Amino acid sequence: GAADLHALAARVFKAGGKLMKIEYLREFLTLAQTLNFSTAAKRLHISQPVLSTHIKALENELGFALLVRDKHSVRISDIGAEILPQVSEVVYGFDNVLQTAQRFIDAQSSTLRVGYLYNAFRTMLPPISSRFSNEFPDTQVNLRSFGYKGVTDALVQDAIDIAFTIDVDESLHDFCDTMKLSEDPICCVVRR
Repeated sequence: GAADLHALAARVFKAGGKLMKIEYLREFLTLAQTLNFSTAAKRLHISQPVLSTHIKALENELGFALLVRDKHSVRISDIGAEILPQVSEVVYGFDNVLQTAQRFIDAQSSTLRVGYLYNAFRTMLPPISSRFSNEFPDTQVNLRSFGYKGVTDALVQDAIDIAFTIDVDESLHDFCDTMKLSEDPICCVVRR
């Protein structure tokens, strides 16, 4: 699954035949932005000694210093500054690969959570759900009936992805799109 893909990809970046952890490269990027081990460690949610150990391991694998350190400051070495754009490309490229793979995995096994106003849609929704399932067989449709206020609350709380309701609450227009389905005040509401 996605966790296996992430674990595999997170282990490997080939540099001169060596295996390098992507997270160490990400840590170097963060440190290059902050030029402060404490600040970078906080942003990365790791301890400062762990960050120092990872940067040292990265430098050992590369065979050169990425940083120039003294007791009061840190700066990027000349070679560190030279490779920084490529490191950035590798890390962001890696993140893009993971995002693309995750979107693919999600699309293969997705669930559409549908909320509806019980009295208004109890006869209309089953044929719509059936047609959707025929068109998108890999997407599971979960139907939940609500009272008027319940369907609105479920959208706000992200408990459903789409709602079939009447008389849309104006506050939903800030984060939802609506589509009029009939001349009656019946509409479909979808989170953006």
